[in-house]
Amino acid sequence: MGTADAAAERTTRKGAADLVEEVGEGLGFLWRHRAIRCVALVSACLNVLFSPCYLAVIGLARDELHASEAFVGLVFSLGGGAGIVGGLLASRIAERFRPRGIIVGSVLAWAAVMPVLPSATTPEVLIAGWMLVALISPVYDVTQMSYRLSLIPDHLQGRVNSTFRFIARGLRPLTMGVGGVATGVLGPRALLWICAGGMVLLAAGTTIRAFGPYKSEPEDLRDDDGGRQARRTAAAVRHDVRARRRRGGE
Repeated sequence: MGTADAAAERTTRKGAADLVEEVGEGLGFLWRHRAIRCVALVSACLNVLFSPCYLAVIGLARDELHASEAFVGLVFSLGGGAGIVGGLLASRIAERFRPRGIIVGSVLAWAAVMPVLPSATTPEVLIAGWMLVALISPVYDVTQMSYRLSLIPDHLQGRVNSTFRFIARGLRPLTMGVGGVATGVLGPRALLWICAGGMVLLAAGTTIRAFGPYKSEPEDLRDDDGGRQARRTAAAVRHDVRARRRRGGE
């Protein structure tokens, strides 16, 4: 029994050591690779800015626009429909534009439409603003995911992607809590203006990083082999979907 316990303890220690080593390897690769690091940081900032918006939109609709519960449900339902449309458009956009342009363009588009939410004075304007925000999300998500998958070696996919998701989404619970407190203290409209202002700053920083003095760095957000591979991946997925539809119709 003692020998079995000792063997089990050694196995546990070895597993923990291997896990720490794998996490470190994934984090090290991500942080050394400029393009993946930039996308991870941009995604983290987007999650920080968007997480409080859900509660703020509900508060704005209920408290200031005096909308019903059914209307609040309609806002998010139509936003989901806009997201589906964005998902259908994502592969077409990926075939025609560089990953750098799509990623930066998505952030710029969010910066342009986010002010619609806090400036809404009627329920219809709030719906329109939320649908525009939701329309852009799949385009950004599909592009950044296919782009980073094309840059990560196969044997590091799990390690790097888990680290990426931790960096990109790790602050969401905290920012949602802070957003709830801020909504109660500042009001939903003021919080949405803060998020819109943060998006403008993020768009400016992302644009400068992608097209400014650092654009000549060999692994930055530009049309390198990874970018071309990302577009080929999107095209392959699109071709596979069409083939399946044709087979289904036969």
